[in-house]
Amino acid sequence: MATYADTRDIEARYKKIELTADTAVSENDVVDWLNEHTATINGRINSVYVTPVVEATSPEAFKILRRICVYMTVADSDEVLGQGLLSADEVGRAETYRERADDMLDDIAEGRLSLVDGVVASTATRFHNQNVTDGVKPVIKKDVVQW
Repeated sequence: MATYADTRDIEARYKKIELTADTAVSENDVVDWLNEHTATINGRINSVYVTPVVEATSPEAFKILRRICVYMTVADSDEVLGQGLLSADEVGRAETYRERADDMLDDIAEGRLSLVDGVVASTATRFHNQNVTDGVKPVIKKDVVQW
């Protein structure tokens, strides 16, 4: 599954920690969290935008979703790493990041934050009439009791 962020984005948030199989938060843990958070993001915004958002076609929207995914994943990592492994300025940011991510997702869903080059999913949420799609012409007779 393609995700909005990768392990390098997460490692960049930590000054002296490199994710390996031997660290408290392994690279596999981060990959699992990135997959979960990407699915969560898609679930929260799919009534407004076509998901998944692809970096090649919607680079600006992708940047916003990358930031949200990073916030969510770093919050999870911080909960594990906070046991003596984080510097003083990193401790306690998990809740702040989680709140920022939720606020941004709410803003997207409610139209306060626009994914400028994202593909709007409005056609998927409108009423659909199969007769119109199939080209069925309505037959209405004039001056006749219809029912």
